[in-house]
Amino acid sequence: MEASAIYLVRGADETLVEAVLLDDLDKLHLEQLETTWVPVVEQVKRTMPRDRWPEDWHWNWRDKLSHARQTFGQRGFCIVCEGGLQGAMLLDLASLSNKGTRSVLYVEYLATAPWNRPSIQKPPQFKAVGVTLIAAAVQLSMDEGFKGRIGLHSLPGARKFYEEKCGMTVIGPDPQKQNLTYYEFTSEQANAFLAKPLKR
Repeated sequence: MEASAIYLVRGADETLVEAVLLDDLDKLHLEQLETTWVPVVEQVKRTMPRDRWPEDWHWNWRDKLSHARQTFGQRGFCIVCEGGLQGAMLLDLASLSNKGTRSVLYVEYLATAPWNRPSIQKPPQFKAVGVTLIAAAVQLSMDEGFKGRIGLHSLPGARKFYEEKCGMTVIGPDPQKQNLTYYEFTSEQANAFLAKPLKR
């Protein structure tokens, strides 16, 4: 497991905070997710109308991680800051692009801790978790020879993030993926994304 020093932005005062990006999502991280994220999710569910629940809350990360461990080309990443798991991501290096060629790294799942979501906590504890994970995916794409190209299917509530914060190209609804909107980064977009300063 490799660890990279990164920075997140503390929501309360906009200061930079040291964090660690890990190129793995192991059993200990899964346990941390289940013992810290899930109780907050359950608490929010009791106070928030169902139509406002984040769309990824039905994801079972234990099942997803188990599947990834048994699947060729799947990789996990996570971000740890101040002792807490702040974000998690699963990637597929053997996925096809919208053109049917193996030319992109595919982002299977990406989620941030509930306390880092403005819809749940204002201000969020930490900002820049999602963009940092996307940057890690872009960097791995470069390392694997995909020139920074990545692709993903977005849940409806996350489309604004991928379009406005990340600047990805909208390919369109994919009938093979419950009509979820598919996005890709070109190599030029990927380079431009990595060159952006960390927004506070």
